[in-house]
Amino acid sequence: MNGRLHFRPIVLLRPRALAALAAVALGIAALYTIRSLADVVRNETLSGLTGTVADIVHIQFAAGSASSDASGGTLSPEEFVPRLEPLLPVATRLSRHLEARHPVLHAGKSFRSRVVGVDHDFFSIFSVDARPGRTLGYLDRNAPVALVGASEARTLAGPENVDALIGTVIQIADSNFTIVGVLAPTDWGGNRKFSPDDALVVPANTFLRRFPTGNESHLVLAADTPGDAQSILSTVAAMPGTKGLRTSSLGETRARIAARLRSLTLLFATLGGLAFVLGTLGLLGFLASEWTAREPELALRRALGASRRQIRTWFILDALWMGTLASQLGIIAGFGFARAVARLNTWSVDPSTGPFLAAAVVAWLLTAAVLVPVALVSAARLGTDVSTRVRAA
Repeated sequence: MNGRLHFRPIVLLRPRALAALAAVALGIAALYTIRSLADVVRNETLSGLTGTVADIVHIQFAAGSASSDASGGTLSPEEFVPRLEPLLPVATRLSRHLEARHPVLHAGKSFRSRVVGVDHDFFSIFSVDARPGRTLGYLDRNAPVALVGASEARTLAGPENVDALIGTVIQIADSNFTIVGVLAPTDWGGNRKFSPDDALVVPANTFLRRFPTGNESHLVLAADTPGDAQSILSTVAAMPGTKGLRTSSLGETRARIAARLRSLTLLFATLGGLAFVLGTLGLLGFLASEWTAREPELALRRALGASRRQIRTWFILDALWMGTLASQLGIIAGFGFARAVARLNTWSVDPSTGPFLAAAVVAWLLTAAVLVPVALVSAARLGTDVSTRVRAA
């Protein structure tokens, strides 16, 4: 028998070996899933926060409240609008709506619904159309008419009969309204506060005349540029008597949500990295115990003429074998889990295999960079001990 080294890989079908591999694979799978889904989640979340204009500013008056002006009086929404309008960019469109919840009766059904009283411009901001055949000109009048949001129409008439609502009468808070249109389903830019999709829409003047006052009031300003939106917010903040107002813009909301998503991604990536580190430490402990247990075999090979280089090669092959298996299992598991989550949520993901192959290479290099140096150190230490014993024998 010569001293030529024949590599004998570590036997994997043992609980400790499987646990060590699974720990590393879990950490890599978590990192891959987080990295591959982070951009998808951010894009899908922010895609719902878009409008047909560059930015949208929301100014909210709480129900039954008004802000105080510089002289100590009160500034109602109706008084606030004329003060604000001359200071706004010409390209900015201003609209107003009030809302409250009222009991609704229709075709024997009784439920509470959000009723929105709006000016006509409110719809032009979001490019909303009514169907079938009626125009939104009705909303310019003091008429007892209503448009029904898409979601509310399905509640009233069922998914198959929404068109049958046209021309029928609905009772809202003891007042009768003729339904003149059903709003087409619309993406409201994630701004559900403004969405009449799940509400009953009536003319603003009709709302004020027929329903109790003191309902929550909003001003909606559609800015043609993000700079206009910031100018509006600065103008409102500097005006006297507006401390009680709640202001926000779509751009600010997007930035705030994006920052939160980045923080969550960093947190989950840190947890995934910690799982990888702990798993790698477990794998290193397993390899160290395996190499120590093979010390008699190393002594025999050294006695038969095996060189230290051959022993180092043995240790490196052990490390690469375990590292490659753990890293690729982790990448495959992460790829499958990320695709399953994306499909479950109907998210669009990159169908190409390029990112997957790149991640597989990076994971392999990462595990090799950790395991190979440890293998070299262990080979040097055990090789020296074995050589000493061989010479002593």
